[in-house]
Amino acid sequence: MNHPKLYLDHFYRVVSEKAFEEAKEFLSVFPDSEHRKSDTNTGTWEGVYLMAADGTYLEIIKEDAYWKDAFVSMCTSQFGDELDLHASLCASFKDEFLLSKVNRPNGDPWIHTTMLERPDHQLFFYCLEYQGDERQKRKEKGKHPGNWLQSFDSLDCFVSSKQFSLIPSSVSWFASDCQVTGDSITLKIPRMSSDEFLMNLKKTASEKRGFKVIGKIDKKIKPLCLDFFTLRNDSGKFILEYRH
Repeated sequence: MNHPKLYLDHFYRVVSEKAFEEAKEFLSVFPDSEHRKSDTNTGTWEGVYLMAADGTYLEIIKEDAYWKDAFVSMCTSQFGDELDLHASLCASFKDEFLLSKVNRPNGDPWIHTTMLERPDHQLFFYCLEYQGDERQKRKEKGKHPGNWLQSFDSLDCFVSSKQFSLIPSSVSWFASDCQVTGDSITLKIPRMSSDEFLMNLKKTASEKRGFKVIGKIDKKIKPLCLDFFTLRNDSGKFILEYRH
């Protein structure tokens, strides 16, 4: 049975409380961005969201008692056109996928998440099936007039030795390719509107949890150099780095 093709929806990184306050600076830089607290029947979190014109987005989450900077996550979807993803994935793969039905605070359905969960090792790979009116809303993300952030193209980050050993056997259901070279893994993840997103994972024995995000822009932006973050231009691209 052919499994459903999934596309990059968004990815998140968890940062310290001080770094999160600094990340709010991006709200005045990127045209389609927001700071939001989410309260659902399955959990709560606070994030800064940077939306790209292709509909994908970066979610920067504030660390708390649950959310930790060692989390490694990737989220896929079919941008509101999903149909029985959980059943299709369970039929196509031997892995055990966890289904969660997430509601808004008022009880309205938001998303169904299908997750290949490795919580003991802080790996969270999941896909979303948008519900009701949320299906159309998903298609409209990133369509802010004048949004010059075109796309997110790659993420570089660190993983523990145990995470590194588990990742190759945990990604075939959403990644189009997984290459292991020495202490590095490169995942290729399909995108709806262009070529593939690259997730570059480097094994580390230290507490390093920094990351780098590269994407396309169609205007020159003013560089930022903050305590935890730097933001700069590079030939039609932006480079956002978090130091930890």
